[in-house]
Amino acid sequence: MFATVAIASAKETSKLLITSDSELRDSFREIIVSDFSESVGYLYQNNVSKLENKVEVTFFVTPEKEVRVLNVKSNDEIASDYIKQLLSKKTLNISNDMIGKAYKVDILLVYKAS
Repeated sequence: MFATVAIASAKETSKLLITSDSELRDSFREIIVSDFSESVGYLYQNNVSKLENKVEVTFFVTPEKEVRVLNVKSNDEIASDYIKQLLSKKTLNISNDMIGKAYKVDILLVYKAS
């Protein structure tokens, strides 16, 4: 699965069952957007005021429905670290058919502190 997630504004995170690659991509977008809006988030805590970087994430979902990040590639260490800490062990409401498969997602992080 290849996807680009461009983040601009916050919206409510969905709790619906994830049954497709596009829904998985949308779930990641919601997780990131939600975190961007948190005043105690990773970027805020690390004094990051602006971030615009592409991150390639390879992961799978465990039988416990947790994300296990296998690899993160980016030209920016902060962007890589951010995605690792945000998605690692994140529990998803995901279909059993999607468990155990490897996924690769390209995420375009666009963040500016307000």
